[in-house]
Amino acid sequence: MDKLVWWSILEREAAKLAHKSLRQIQRIKKRYKEQGDKWLINKSRLRKSNHQYNSKKYDEAVSIIQKYYHDYSYIMIQEKLTEKHNIFFSMATLRNELLRRGIRLVKKQKRPDKQRTMRIRKENYWEMTQYDWSYHLWFENRWEEVCLLVSVDDATWDIVARFDINEGIRATFEFWMDYILVYWKPKSIYLDKFSTYKINHPKKK
Repeated sequence: MDKLVWWSILEREAAKLAHKSLRQIQRIKKRYKEQGDKWLINKSRLRKSNHQYNSKKYDEAVSIIQKYYHDYSYIMIQEKLTEKHNIFFSMATLRNELLRRGIRLVKKQKRPDKQRTMRIRKENYWEMTQYDWSYHLWFENRWEEVCLLVSVDDATWDIVARFDINEGIRATFEFWMDYILVYWKPKSIYLDKFSTYKINHPKKK
């Protein structure tokens, strides 16, 4: 500024160096001459921001959170404070204030699902055969929907299949009768959990 005031550099050069217009530089130069270095200090320095929230509101919000919403997510807390308590914070402000006070939300722990492990496939042919069915327009529009009955050997993945009108008792008995006559009687047959031939009700007799 001293160089500018005492004409060590031209106003146009100062404008280029400061990335400002010539008129702005002239206005800054004039005020600097009138008020000196103090004018360069930002007037809002050491002044509380107009957007600063009242500390009492922070205390009130934190008290409410600890009492009612300690196991809620930040989004849910923000919504509840706004709807029920007429207190509004942005989610980032809310999170930062809680962390600043050393408060961490304790989320509800979900019950872990039962641990499932992959079933080991059988080693020998006919030791276990998987049986299932599927309704579909297998013949496109040339025929109505029919049921495909399928057995898959668990060891070799050999497939035996046939079509029928449904997966009822008659169709299933005929399927396994033909299977046994052509191949052999499997040691066990694996059915789907929600199979027609299983009763999964807990109070089953």
